[in-house]
Amino acid sequence: MIRLRYVANLLPGYGVDFVPAGSDLPLVEEGAYIAASLELANPGFFSKTYTAAEQKVLTEVKGIKWTVTGEAAGTYSAMPVSTLIEALFAPYIFDRDAAGFMFQALGSNA
Repeated sequence: MIRLRYVANLLPGYGVDFVPAGSDLPLVEEGAYIAASLELANPGFFSKTYTAAEQKVLTEVKGIKWTVTGEAAGTYSAMPVSTLIEALFAPYIFDRDAAGFMFQALGSNA
């Protein structure tokens, strides 16, 4: 989980051996310890795959009404999330769903 979700999105200048100020462990190692403790407490936690149909809550019974929870269209919206790991990596990773910009040249190369 750490390698596929967070290490793959580290911003330039931050490697797997990066140690944040005030920490004794490299960022990736600390994240791996947190993920391992979650997986030990809840076996299969990071193996769960969520479908769009599961990302909703029942909000009305008589008329049977469902409300979508969270952002179902995000790149990682169908993956299990640890808020602690998200907070740990947030300053150091690229957000795949952030608005961006692009330069494009118009005209011919002739």
